[in-house]
Amino acid sequence: IARTSDYSTIGKTNSWNAGLEWSPISDVKVRASRATAVRAPNIGELYSPGSQTFPTGINDPCAGVTASSTTAAAARCRADCGAAPNIAQNGSFTLTQADRQGISGFDSGNPALSEEKAKSITAGVVFTPRSIPALRNFQFTADNFRVKIDDAIVGVGRQFILDQCYTGDSFYCRFVTRRAGAIGANSAGSIELVNSTSNNSGGVGTSGGDMTVSYADRIGPGNFSMRLAYTHLISGYTIPLPGAARDSYAGEIGAP
Repeated sequence: IARTSDYSTIGKTNSWNAGLEWSPISDVKVRASRATAVRAPNIGELYSPGSQTFPTGINDPCAGVTASSTTAAAARCRADCGAAPNIAQNGSFTLTQADRQGISGFDSGNPALSEEKAKSITAGVVFTPRSIPALRNFQFTADNFRVKIDDAIVGVGRQFILDQCYTGDSFYCRFVTRRAGAIGANSAGSIELVNSTSNNSGGVGTSGGDMTVSYADRIGPGNFSMRLAYTHLISGYTIPLPGAARDSYAGEIGAP
């Protein structure tokens, strides 16, 4: 199966799917498939207006920087507005609890997004033991899957933005706003905003196995069926931007 699509936002895309099934005996079927898929960015990802949020757990890379710190990150920090008076007053760049809790930001769409491109491979076996009387109403399946998505559309993490701004690509500094001077309970140089937007990341990948057991039979005037499914995650990762290292999520909350 193949498909060509033409979007007003990203232009033409192509996708296809091919599969193979083979039964060496009536009770056993071997199957495999390979596919490429495309997902165009949706309206929200492209054009969503800024929505304010108040992130938690943000670590400021400038914390502790002094006038004599020699790292490249320290030089970038000292160049930010408000950092110099903060360092002069405290001896090092110092943040209060109000500064850590006073970070805000806006999430917005990105009209420059391109499509996601996925490649997937699955292979497995279906066992339907009709020739075994005690198991004739059961079906067992086991499949291995591997999926890789290039240019996956994700919201860029705020900690990643900050870390890149001061230790990586200074392009991300445009998303960070610091206070030029002390405002209320907030110190000079403290972070006021870290904005984020949708982005075509370096990709997403996952692999694992799916297993199912199902049972179906006719009981009296009706039908009875049950199905038990189990998935084992072998690997899962995201790549925040092209060329970056993989960030594994397998085993974390949400991906046990």
